[in-house]
Amino acid sequence: MSKFNPSNIVLRYEKNSGNPPTTTTALNVESLPSNADRITFRKPQWLNVYKLNEQNTEDGLIYNYRVSIFENAANNLPVGDYTETVEARVIYEDDPDRDFPYDSFTITLEVREIIEIGVNPQQLAFSLELGDPNPNPRPVSIVTENNWSIVSDQNWITLSNTNGNGNDTIQLGVNADGLPVGTYNANVLVSDSQSSKTINVTLHVKSANSGNQYVIVNPDLIEVSENQNEDPQSKGQIIIENTVDVEIETESSWIGLDADGFSSGINVLNFIIQNTNNFTLGTFTGEVKVISSLGVQKAMVILKIINPETSGFVNGGFYFAKDYNKLNLTNAQNNAEAILKHRVQTLNGVEIYDRKTPFFQNQISIEIGVETINLLRPFFSTSLEVNRFFIPFKPLTYRLQVYNNVIGENSLFLNNEFENLIFVNGESPEKVLRNFEISDVVKNINGSRNLIRLSHLPKVIYAENNAYLSFSFYSLDTPSDVTIRISNGSVEFNDSIRISGLGSYDSSTRIFSVILNLNNYNLEEGSVVNITSDIINCKVFIKKPSAESTQLIWQNQWNCIEIFNCSGTFRKVDRSESDSAEYVQDNKTISEEFNFKNPMDFEVNTATIYTEEEVDQLKTIQSSSEIFIKKGNQTYKVLKDFRSLQTYETRNFEKGFNLKFKLAEV
Repeated sequence: MSKFNPSNIVLRYEKNSGNPPTTTTALNVESLPSNADRITFRKPQWLNVYKLNEQNTEDGLIYNYRVSIFENAANNLPVGDYTETVEARVIYEDDPDRDFPYDSFTITLEVREIIEIGVNPQQLAFSLELGDPNPNPRPVSIVTENNWSIVSDQNWITLSNTNGNGNDTIQLGVNADGLPVGTYNANVLVSDSQSSKTINVTLHVKSANSGNQYVIVNPDLIEVSENQNEDPQSKGQIIIENTVDVEIETESSWIGLDADGFSSGINVLNFIIQNTNNFTLGTFTGEVKVISSLGVQKAMVILKIINPETSGFVNGGFYFAKDYNKLNLTNAQNNAEAILKHRVQTLNGVEIYDRKTPFFQNQISIEIGVETINLLRPFFSTSLEVNRFFIPFKPLTYRLQVYNNVIGENSLFLNNEFENLIFVNGESPEKVLRNFEISDVVKNINGSRNLIRLSHLPKVIYAENNAYLSFSFYSLDTPSDVTIRISNGSVEFNDSIRISGLGSYDSSTRIFSVILNLNNYNLEEGSVVNITSDIINCKVFIKKPSAESTQLIWQNQWNCIEIFNCSGTFRKVDRSESDSAEYVQDNKTISEEFNFKNPMDFEVNTATIYTEEEVDQLKTIQSSSEIFIKKGNQTYKVLKDFRSLQTYETRNFEKGFNLKFKLAEV
């Protein structure tokens, strides 16, 4: 029986609604061991679970949790149903590096497109002669799945109901008592939690001897947008149905009219927006007045002046895909969409594809480069014997053309164009490498990020004299040679790894990796090696050598090589011919089934690790799906067979770990 109540949760989310669903669940922790430190959750990235409070009940101690949706993540999900198991994991005080299963609940997220409220009709006209009874109310249908409410901006509107839930029909009427002869307009707003519609109501109060005379103006509210400092483009029509002669006028110089009056009939008044070139950014309100013997009616015109801009990217910029970089667009065109034409240079050729997105309230924000994880292919190398520079991969190069278009038309207009946008995988190292000073992660020259660390190599490490080291970095320009200063007993000498040894390379290649084999220097215990590059500095203290060491080699989130030297025991055993393995990607555990040609298990003991920074580097192996073990002249591609680092000894900052792997030759 599940300790969660409820143990099955269903949430429904309408994309971009601004109304993420939330609920609660209670976890019975009465059976939780006394040495439990805290509870964590393994969950999908679109879900948030946090503790509200604790509660003593007849059934024991209860933890109450709030369960909610991350809007940004859910907005990027395709429409559909997503069912996931959320695991509650226990971390114990005496074993803080491991977590253990306690219980779980199931959540289903139903992702749907936003459904706007439906209101019919949205235009109503009433008329009566002065002194007559009020006309009968009219039915208005409301279609929605949510709670709704109605409010009017005029007190002569009557409503049979002002709120409700779900589909309904209400009666909308008018109360002309006390109103003099004239034409009156009201806006009745019908809204639910996600959208709204306006009912435009016109009331004609006629004199007792006027007969069946009226003036109807439709629409009475017009919204247009124009780009700042550009010639205006907006135009439209106002339909005037009148039984008496009318005069037309406006006090707004930016509204141009093609007529100043009409005889009785159904007339079309054409208008344009003009003289806006010097307008500041903002919203302006004007009126078109229709004047007759029955009174004055008005059509309100709302003008928005916006700055048509494209922001978020610069030509030749360098971007990390997991930063979810956004291209921001504004556009004054009504009923507009943006069409993005991508041309992406990859290792295997050119990928060409288009994306189409409508503007909402004259704005769009579009994520660019998230497909990098599928398109980028690294050159993963496990050759460690020679000190050298090498290129770990070729970044993706984007050419992006941004077009504006009117929906349903073929009227493409080139808005902007970006060349040589460079994309790599992972997040900005400034967000990831928090145990380093920012000056050790990024170096800015003339306002640009000219040098960026792409390595978890600590600034201080303890290693044997046969260890291998590696680090990687981004350099806008050709990097300098790597300098190696060695103090070996009473002998001091310098060495270097020259960038010229790399040979020629494409100018778009800006990622560089370095391999250093300490076995080349015949170092003694107590020697000190100082490694200096443009962005990475590392001091290596040579410790007492043991038997032949083992190297763990893996690909970090930037597709660059990490190496960890283990001086503990190494063991390999045969096993069954099929199995599964797990790794973490996007905060989610991925499980894959494999069939093996030569099934084998490995167990590697790190021996004592002296610094927290070295432990932090090793922990990054948990999120890698590309791992190798090097033992002497043998290199094995493996799969991680552990969920967390298992500490076998803890004394101050000195730790060691037993790590298990499976052979991945499939």
